[in-house]
Amino acid sequence: YGKGKIAHEQTDIEAERITIDLGVGLITAEGVPDTSEAGFYGMPVFNDQGQRYETERMAYNLRTKKARIVYARSKQGEIIITSQASFRNPDETIFLSRNRFTTCDAEEPHFHIHARKI
Repeated sequence: YGKGKIAHEQTDIEAERITIDLGVGLITAEGVPDTSEAGFYGMPVFNDQGQRYETERMAYNLRTKKARIVYARSKQGEIIITSQASFRNPDETIFLSRNRFTTCDAEEPHFHIHARKI
């Protein structure tokens, strides 16, 4: 607990709370409730092969290299992509659900393109 960081091959995870189950090779990461304000702090950051994803909660299987991410936010050039659910397969294909694409960096963008599935 408290500012954990795990590095494995070309992947690293940082979060306030990280749990590892070596029996199944599962890493889970999440933030913790902020007692002074509404919300959470120490939310997970998932870096995979140079790409950074800010998340609410995530699970990564070391054996299968599959990942499940709840609310991911990443930046590709000038485009900010947010997804409510993301799934990464071992062949590095990524499936995204309930997505927004924008160049507005406000927490709630003034404009965006919405895509249900990618």
